[in-house]
Amino acid sequence: MKGVRCNQGWAPPSRRAARLGVLALLVALAGCSSPVVFTTSSLAPEQDALAYFQWIRGASADAREVELAALRAAVPVNPAQQQAKLAMLLSVPAAASEAALAEASELLRGLQAAGHDGGPGLPADYQLFTTLWLDLLAVRVELQQLGSEQQRTVSAVQSAEDRLAELQQRYHLLSATLVSQQRDNEELRQRNAVIQGQLDALNGIERQLIQQGSGRAAGSSP
Repeated sequence: MKGVRCNQGWAPPSRRAARLGVLALLVALAGCSSPVVFTTSSLAPEQDALAYFQWIRGASADAREVELAALRAAVPVNPAQQQAKLAMLLSVPAAASEAALAEASELLRGLQAAGHDGGPGLPADYQLFTTLWLDLLAVRVELQQLGSEQQRTVSAVQSAEDRLAELQQRYHLLSATLVSQQRDNEELRQRNAVIQGQLDALNGIERQLIQQGSGRAAGSSP
């Protein structure tokens, strides 16, 4: 297949939406095609982009790891196609990490910027697919970032709720302690009032005794 240069830049929103629609159609067609039987790209280096995409979607995690190691270690005849495959392998799985998506995006942007002058060009189907895939990756990265921000917000809200629950628990404990202290203070006040009444009564008796003693002493005087 005759190579073509991959030198297209970012598309405006309208073109980007159209590209994503085309990619969705291509993916649907890939899902309807016959199963891919090759095991790794090294065994079938001539497979087209949709066939490789379909294989990645159906391959096990272990098979993708083997393929990833093979791609990274290979000395490819067509470096552009090898980089496109590597980008697809990193980013096609739905569970691809942020780091994998970032590396795939960097590879695809490099393909667009380089143009591969003086070497084998990127096959036309890979050029179309990777150009569309880069747009889709930008959307996925944005959604992933939004998801991460949402998760951080949820975590912050949960932390605030936990702190509020802790403060409420401490408030209830303090309130209960305060009520208990007020009850103890009331009981102490009442006891003090009783004791004070008893002291007043004793003082009254003492005064009476003193007065009676003084009266008897005066009556017995010559």
